[in-house]
Amino acid sequence: MRKFITKTAYRLEDRFRAFCGEITPGKKLAAILTVLLVCAAANIYIVFRAVYNIGRGSNRDMPGIGHITTPQLDKPGNPAAGDSIKGKGGGDEIHR
Repeated sequence: MRKFITKTAYRLEDRFRAFCGEITPGKKLAAILTVLLVCAAANIYIVFRAVYNIGRGSNRDMPGIGHITTPQLDKPGNPAAGDSIKGKGGGDEIHR
């Protein structure tokens, strides 16, 4: 499978080089700049569209952010709380 992928990659690279070899350097530059401008324009559109949509529409139904609360920990004297470090609780004893 690895050889197949490697062969396919080399074939695609050879075809791309053959295609680009037929283009003059000026046309290569024009093609590269065109692709660059199209991708940059798409990127700018997506970013500004996302920024514009923040706080609009379905985002209003989001729940509010609450304060952080401390978790309720087991008390040290509670027999239900296992102390697996000292070997007490935590499943070490046999329940009958």
